[in-house]
Amino acid sequence: MIACPAGGKETAHQIVNTGAEELRYLAVSTKLSPELVEYPDSGKFGVLAELPASAEGKPQRFMFIGRESQCLGYWDGE
Repeated sequence: MIACPAGGKETAHQIVNTGAEELRYLAVSTKLSPELVEYPDSGKFGVLAELPASAEGKPQRFMFIGRESQCLGYWDGE
């Protein structure tokens, strides 16, 4: 069992198979929305938000992966 708590770079985690056999694992999550993740090795971050179903009943979500350098100011283009 592995616990992967949320946090900054000091708690970043990954699973690496160092053996010769195929690695299989079961991941269980609380799946809170919105979900914010940071990828410290590449300087990226991600945002995922599960939204209510559309009028047609289709699931909807918002997802963005980017870097802080891509950030626009609030009034950009207004």
